[in-house]
Amino acid sequence: MRRFLANYKNELMKLMTKKKYIVFLIIAAAICSLNILITKIVSMVSKGMITMVPSAVSMNMLRFFSEIFVPLMVMMAVCDVVATEMHDITIRAVLMRPISRAKVILSKAFAAFTVGAVFYATVFIVCTFMELIFGSPSAVISNLGATFLSYLLNLVPLFVLTLLAVFINILCSGPTLTMLLCIAVYVILKFCGLYVPTIGNVVFTSFMNWQQLYVGHIIPFHAIISKVGILVGWGVVMFSGSYLLFDKKEF
Repeated sequence: MRRFLANYKNELMKLMTKKKYIVFLIIAAAICSLNILITKIVSMVSKGMITMVPSAVSMNMLRFFSEIFVPLMVMMAVCDVVATEMHDITIRAVLMRPISRAKVILSKAFAAFTVGAVFYATVFIVCTFMELIFGSPSAVISNLGATFLSYLLNLVPLFVLTLLAVFINILCSGPTLTMLLCIAVYVILKFCGLYVPTIGNVVFTSFMNWQQLYVGHIIPFHAIISKVGILVGWGVVMFSGSYLLFDKKEF
């Protein structure tokens, strides 16, 4: 476990030193702030006919970031710590350490996943802060638990997406091609989930807005187990495939 944590910290530090993630984090915060400010301005111009519903902005932002923004950031992070290092052969330095290849893959996946989690946390904090200022503080606080749970639940499918990106990165060569392929596969899976009912029930991308199934709804226990099983199955297959491919590669 110590070796895994040490490698995880090392991979996370690699990503933290890249200024582009700080820039995108600022952009994410700016998008949230502008959305709330525009909503407030519209409410003032319409003289109260259009008002801001407490927590509505946070949930709307969650839908946007969970479907588009955060997945792109995670794919980019995976490409930085997997495809780029494999292309530059700098991954040899990692493999020279006394750590198994399975832990190397998992530590890289968790580092990229942490980037996505930081983006979710930033969006949640910025939206909540802005809603407290421009909205109704009592209403925002009363809905804070459900909103936080919604953001927390979306971390589950995000980790599965991270493992899928790792698998594609190990399968392909070249960071640019790999990034494009990750986006293409994600778009195809999303399309199938939306427009092909028979496939949509077993595609994990259908659960990127997972909170819609649980928060504020009562669903049967067997339905919860089946959906969790789908996500676990995708995760196990992606990790197993990544390890088998990575273990056979020579650097």
